[in-house]
Amino acid sequence: MAPPGASATSVAATDAFAAIQRREAKAFEAAVHDAVLRALQKKVKACYRVEGVNHRKKCAALVAQYAAVNNAPGAPVVASTDK
Repeated sequence: MAPPGASATSVAATDAFAAIQRREAKAFEAAVHDAVLRALQKKVKACYRVEGVNHRKKCAALVAQYAAVNNAPGAPVVASTDK
């Protein structure tokens, strides 16, 4: 139901605009989350290569940080394209 003084078409246009803004905000948050995960993944891979056999001990903090970001509640689901 339209508020007093507003036409039904203007309310529908406002609702559509708000829906588009929410979708764009969600896409932006997902893109930022993906970029953070990729940066952390790059750091973890580099740490593993540099540390060699000691990677479990030396890279544990980075792996924990990656897991925390990846498993954060409300984090967008990012489909992996790496194979």
